[in-house]
Amino acid sequence: MIGHVISRGQRDLADDGKREWDSEIEKSLDDEYPDWRYPTTTHMIPEELHKQGNDGEKAEKIFFDLLESFGELRNEPMFVVHSYNFKERISEVKSESVSSKKWNIGEHDFVLVHRQAGFVFFQVKASARTAKTYGGAQEQIKKDCGAMKIYLKEVAIQKNKITKKEVDKLFSRFPGFVVMPNCPRPNSSASTYADGIFQEDCVSVKSFSHWWDKSIGCSEQGANNALEDDVKEELFKLLVTR
Repeated sequence: MIGHVISRGQRDLADDGKREWDSEIEKSLDDEYPDWRYPTTTHMIPEELHKQGNDGEKAEKIFFDLLESFGELRNEPMFVVHSYNFKERISEVKSESVSSKKWNIGEHDFVLVHRQAGFVFFQVKASARTAKTYGGAQEQIKKDCGAMKIYLKEVAIQKNKITKKEVDKLFSRFPGFVVMPNCPRPNSSASTYADGIFQEDCVSVKSFSHWWDKSIGCSEQGANNALEDDVKEELFKLLVTR
């Protein structure tokens, strides 16, 4: 994922692309982020977020700055990628006897790739109301997770780095969250908005740290217990070099 973001493409017009692509990505990562295999701090991609035009961009800027401050203060070993475009070809069953392929195309608002916690998706919405906005963001998160699961199953398994069973286990652990920095937490049932990050969680690094320790901290512990160290290391490498 980070590897493809920083990829330089063809070296020149004579470049026919006949080289080991994984090695090229890893070399680029070595140049840009020498600690990428075992990060000791947070890396933001891009390094700064300048666009603050409409309300949506302003909300994303709030969350971008919050993740950066949080990561630097706590030395969280992670990459935070903003606006990553994805395109995955997935199987679609139209009937009991007919299946076909379709494209799952979209853009992740934020993807967090953490050395211990794995990956987390964040969909940011500027709205001060929940209801329809919240539900739509949840649907996008499902699409995000679907794209990542397809990648791991169709690419990672082919490389014999991680098994299908391990992929399924991963997706029972790693969550996605709807971020609404302008919306107070609703008074309705806590379970209804359990995957939400609201205004109260975004007012300071301290408040976000509290949310993280309560929500991601538990997932991180569960993921660590569920997977062997070599699998976790290989997973992190696959996610970063995607």
